[in-house]
Amino acid sequence: MQSFYAKDWPWKLVHASIFMAVVIFAVVASWKVAFIDLKGFFLFVIIVLLSLPLGYFTGTLFTACFFGPLYTARGDVNGSPFAVGDMVQILSGPHKGRVVRIYSKWQGNSVRVELGEQEKETFGDVFSPHKLIREKNAEPSPACDSQPCGFRSHEE
Repeated sequence: MQSFYAKDWPWKLVHASIFMAVVIFAVVASWKVAFIDLKGFFLFVIIVLLSLPLGYFTGTLFTACFFGPLYTARGDVNGSPFAVGDMVQILSGPHKGRVVRIYSKWQGNSVRVELGEQEKETFGDVFSPHKLIREKNAEPSPACDSQPCGFRSHEE
């Protein structure tokens, strides 16, 4: 479940479902108009094209309202709130499996972790609590500059 939430699958699935539902509703509601004449066909195309951004923004609004508390709860399960100096494991993305130290708080509940200068400059070191899990008695993973970063299990 940690990886499922860390990769934002709940948000992606619900957002895509709402988007598709709005577009399908627009197609079904205006389908008969498309076969009346050329003017009806253009009206059908306009309705379907307008349903695309409407579906996207409806999905975004819905998921923003309901998924904030869900992801906050997931972060709490993973050990949030995190403090500067805590050791955490990254659960998704190119640095998945790395154990790193938190060096700064960020906006909201987000934190910045020690990944290197390039990530620091591009803000690639900012993570939400649902994408991290607290590690106890852990040492930081080695930097990934000279070797490929792989998954580091809890046994190592």
